[in-house]
Amino acid sequence: MRKLFMAAAGLVAVLAVAACGGSDDSGPDFDSGVPGGTSGFTEVAPEQAALGTQAASGESLTLDAGLMQGPIGEPPLDGDVVLTFTTIDRFESVSNAGRALGGGSSAAFFEPREGEYLVVYYTVKNDTPGGLQPSTHINGSFHLVDDQGRVWSPANYYSHGFEVPYAAGIDTGIEDTRKFVEPGDTVETAIGFDVPKDLNVVKLRSELLDLEVSLGG
Repeated sequence: MRKLFMAAAGLVAVLAVAACGGSDDSGPDFDSGVPGGTSGFTEVAPEQAALGTQAASGESLTLDAGLMQGPIGEPPLDGDVVLTFTTIDRFESVSNAGRALGGGSSAAFFEPREGEYLVVYYTVKNDTPGGLQPSTHINGSFHLVDDQGRVWSPANYYSHGFEVPYAAGIDTGIEDTRKFVEPGDTVETAIGFDVPKDLNVVKLRSELLDLEVSLGG
């Protein structure tokens, strides 16, 4: 009976995709058995509307922390966050140190699915009276956009089973993205993406913050 139900469900899914004109344009078909199981990108038109604030890598940005979404159960932040995106690095694999400290539940999760991990480093100062968690408040606010107009979601525990930017960049000495930044403190950390090796990066984009940051790609 269970096999019959599963077969019927599979047929319905196939018909639904066909009815919607499904194609490979929807993005890579990540394994749904991995935490999150999300696709790598959502295809959008290259002429997507520009956001209100345009900035460049290396530029110091003072942002309203109250707009950012933090961990579930944490009160909203009140004040500003000072953010500066600095450099980009690419990783074809995660080091042993990253595997040990990145929080993965299986070694199989550590390899990039699309070709490489792209890590964008940034410094962040917490000018609020509360605790700021980079992995949620900052990384959860941004997406990566390439020169074809594709939007890439951050790679993290929920999509890959471990905290990707910290595990990939730990050898550079960055702060753990999951660790809270106390009021008045400044740390260097990063946001990560799982992308093809030939990806031409253009910018980071945040509808939540009405902000685009050019990465010089």
